[in-house]
Amino acid sequence: MWVSLFSDRYLGSPEGGGDGGDGEGEETGGGGEAGEPGYVAVRRRRGPAGSGAVTRVLGVEPSADMHEPLREKVREAGLEGVYEVVPVGIEDLAPSGRVLPESVDCIVSILCLCGIPDPERNIRELYGCLKPGGRWYVYEHVRCVPSQGWAMGVYQAFVNLFWPPLIGGCQLRRDTRKSLREAGPWTHVDLEVAADEPWFSICPHILGVLTK
Repeated sequence: MWVSLFSDRYLGSPEGGGDGGDGEGEETGGGGEAGEPGYVAVRRRRGPAGSGAVTRVLGVEPSADMHEPLREKVREAGLEGVYEVVPVGIEDLAPSGRVLPESVDCIVSILCLCGIPDPERNIRELYGCLKPGGRWYVYEHVRCVPSQGWAMGVYQAFVNLFWPPLIGGCQLRRDTRKSLREAGPWTHVDLEVAADEPWFSICPHILGVLTK
């Protein structure tokens, strides 16, 4: 679903953003729920006018059933030779030698931290992949926040009794914001609940950037 966002077609466009990063390095980021890569490591180059074109993406996807659909999305996005499917889980990134400690410029996680096993440990593992100054871009759903009221928290907890087996292990009640903040020391944290979330949302979202 998110593969095309790493294509050069977004550089310099209102949709793409692109910070025109200086020099070379790797970034880690990624996708989300069924059919999406969990995390991605990206290498950017200084392109025309400092465009920061993506030259390497490592899409971490341990589910073998997702590999061919993911490769098809890579072909559609024109990212062949750039986007590599990494067929292991987070816990095996370091042992596999695919992503070394402090080797990536950024992590992008989109609706995926709700379903990973042992989230505190694996979020710390990903934190260790970031270079000093590296950034983690986040869009995740989390447990109900206090401003929603205690009744929504109770309702979310009730729904969560049935949700994970039906939605591929997705957990509604994870305090992902806390896990990210406590993964390690950050130089800057800009991470908040989405401003347009209705009070009755059973899947409130956080979004923002954490800088190592």
